[in-house]
Amino acid sequence: MTGHLNHADRARIRSQGLRSLTDHDGLALYDAAVRSDEPLLAAAALGLADSSRDSTSPLLRDLVRPRNRPIRPTPDTEPPTAVQLAGLSTEKQRIALLDLVLDRAAAALGHTGSDALDPDGPFRGAGFDSLTSVQLRNSLNIAAGIRLATTAVFDHPTPRKLAEHLTVLLSPTNAPPGTGTEEPDDSVARYHAARRADDPAEATSTARAAAKTRLAAERRRKTRAVPARPTVLAPGGRAPRIICVPALPAPADPLQYRTLARHLPPHRGVTVLPLPGYTDGEPLPPTRDALVGTMAEAVREASQGEPYVLMGHSSGGWVAYATAQQLSGHPNPPLGVVLLDTGVGRKITPGLATEVTWRSWEHTGEADLLDTAGLTAMSHYFDLFTAWSPDHPRLPALLVAAEEPILGLRAEFPLAPSITTSGGHLTMVREHAGTTAHAVEKWIERLSGPNTG
Repeated sequence: MTGHLNHADRARIRSQGLRSLTDHDGLALYDAAVRSDEPLLAAAALGLADSSRDSTSPLLRDLVRPRNRPIRPTPDTEPPTAVQLAGLSTEKQRIALLDLVLDRAAAALGHTGSDALDPDGPFRGAGFDSLTSVQLRNSLNIAAGIRLATTAVFDHPTPRKLAEHLTVLLSPTNAPPGTGTEEPDDSVARYHAARRADDPAEATSTARAAAKTRLAAERRRKTRAVPARPTVLAPGGRAPRIICVPALPAPADPLQYRTLARHLPPHRGVTVLPLPGYTDGEPLPPTRDALVGTMAEAVREASQGEPYVLMGHSSGGWVAYATAQQLSGHPNPPLGVVLLDTGVGRKITPGLATEVTWRSWEHTGEADLLDTAGLTAMSHYFDLFTAWSPDHPRLPALLVAAEEPILGLRAEFPLAPSITTSGGHLTMVREHAGTTAHAVEKWIERLSGPNTG
């Protein structure tokens, strides 16, 4: 069952306070559980000695003893990187930043020393996935006092290239603009408190108030959202390319489509367009029309005049569909739009969107990666779309619905024909990605015909 786990997966499990079980120990614990009269038991080996309260599973957090001193320097005990670099030559600054990246990357993967990583080796090859990539990004943000994009590890794919990017960002002439979320606030802490109390109404209210504050600050500065740099998951070689929109829950990671891209044929190119506003320095589009216009501009640039299909999973389907509608009258419209378990209707409320977000985080482990920019962006976008009524499609559309409902609901998009695939709302792009990819590919082949590209 666990043979597919890589080093990063195992390190994440250890950081949550659990140790791996041998086959012998696992079967022995199972036999003991069968003989027990207890109604509910979990067979697990705890490893809390090297865990922190922040990383440990909430179920085990109260068992973690506070440490008298940190085992290794932490962002809270180290002086800021900008201070450490003061007075160093340019070359020594590069070396120091490379050491920082290697150290934090090794920690994210659970290694005890930075020499476990090759400075010029790709992060992917070292075992980084979407979660550990964002963890590394957040760690570097704290250490360096900057705001890296969520896709920084993907955009700068080796430790040396990421360190060079940090060198540029930390240059005195390259101070990034703020987003209006720089002021210290407790919105993320209050949101998490509501989440732990299972109070989606309070969580929604907290996020909405923080988003309103951010948008007001950005209006005063007259900032404008611009298309984000696309993330290419598969270069492909035959049209049409699939251009994806991330689901709205923070961090709206473009790598959420990586498993699905692997299961598509090698000739099928896959590009993901990050949503604007999830990183400090990126303004939010204030209206739905502004967001769709920004995404349409990004699609035109990413397609480079070649045939393409738009696709969005869950709430990302809302943005993909609205963008496809806007592009339908342009010289190079999409051939169609694929909606992966995207629902619309009166049942889709901000409270439901919040609960689905929490389910998503349980599956991905990304709740602890939430920051103010991500919280306010997803809240704003949920408000733009949860009461949305889509227009009748002006180009082919397909709903690929998950077989298993989420929170008792199945995805419904009455304006588009639908097919059902195995898995649930979250697993259809992960554990069941192969089945989903097959359904998407069959539809694209029928849509584009044998001579496309």
